[in-house]
Amino acid sequence: MLYVDYVYYSQTYQGKATDREFRDISIRAVDIVKMYMERFIASWDQKSSIEEYGCDVKKAICYEIDYLLENGGASSFNGKNEFDLKSVKTEGFEYSYRDNRGSMFNGVPFSPMSEDLIKKELRLKGYMKRAVR
Repeated sequence: MLYVDYVYYSQTYQGKATDREFRDISIRAVDIVKMYMERFIASWDQKSSIEEYGCDVKKAICYEIDYLLENGGASSFNGKNEFDLKSVKTEGFEYSYRDNRGSMFNGVPFSPMSEDLIKKELRLKGYMKRAVR
């Protein structure tokens, strides 16, 4: 079962990706959002699935899906790709990649909107408190 399904993505969030594009990237988007969330959650509070946190990060995942699709889709998880191409020269054939790909997390394009939505939700649920056990 998907945490975010295509009906939510296309109707509630009003995303523009096709069903196929959504299926290709959605599970990976959930994984990267969960990993990002866990940067702020104490190790003793970490869960095995994103649903167990009780946070509503569906919209953040949808923003991340769109951001990933704009930055290379599934191939963006594999490092540099054609979306990073900065220039090509024909004599002697030379090409270079751009240095700044936008917001990144663990080498993967990460939506600034997702970041803010996730942090807001974690604060609301008390995961970003600075307590020590």
